[in-house]
Amino acid sequence: MIDLNPVDQYMLEVINRNEIPGFDGFFRVFTHLGSAAFCLFVFTLYFLAGKQKLVAAIFIIALLFGTVINEDIKNIVQRDRPEGAVVGIALTPVNYSFPSQHAQTAFMIAALAAVYFGIKYRLIVYIFAILVAVSRMYLGVHYLTDVAAGAVSGIIIAELVMLAAYLNGLTKDTGIIGYVASLAGLRPPTYPAPGSQMLVGLIILFAGIGISSIAMLTGQYAVSLVFIALVYLWILELPFVYAVYKG
Repeated sequence: MIDLNPVDQYMLEVINRNEIPGFDGFFRVFTHLGSAAFCLFVFTLYFLAGKQKLVAAIFIIALLFGTVINEDIKNIVQRDRPEGAVVGIALTPVNYSFPSQHAQTAFMIAALAAVYFGIKYRLIVYIFAILVAVSRMYLGVHYLTDVAAGAVSGIIIAELVMLAAYLNGLTKDTGIIGYVASLAGLRPPTYPAPGSQMLVGLIILFAGIGISSIAMLTGQYAVSLVFIALVYLWILELPFVYAVYKG
């Protein structure tokens, strides 16, 4: 369990105890924009009605991965919420504090949107992410280190998802890790990805997320986290194994 440190306590008191007139309602509404359930609903609609279905699917996959990872880490670390915190319905019987899922989701969406929707939206999406993170402290449901860890984990998950999408030949756009990988000569064997490869990838992906979710919901958090990591590694290896098989 992570102990409460003076910086966390001080920042919570500064942000939460000093209410800004007119901002209570704003942050109470705005914080829900960082909810994984809300974002999943939005990108599912975008997948059904929008033109960029592949990009929408990448967002949905990232949200599913992120939700499982966040719940696993929370229940392994088991850091209590700030005193008096009132939270909504959790996926597990006890909803802990570290890391903040809202901050993780907001920064993950921002990192993905900055790449897939263009640089002109970068400032807007990161302002959105920062406001969601601040709202969690303003409402008194997270400490500074909770939202900081959530922001970092969200960006890392986004980068890893973009790397997997790039190496699997789903998109030419990628994040920093994918860009470095391409400079090092690590590129997708085929682009665009064959339909049969995508089908195999989806089967591995959703079966893996399903098994990890079952492990999470039955309290096997470390097993769930390890398995989700293994699924990710299988997805990374898939295009290269497929290329050898077809060759």
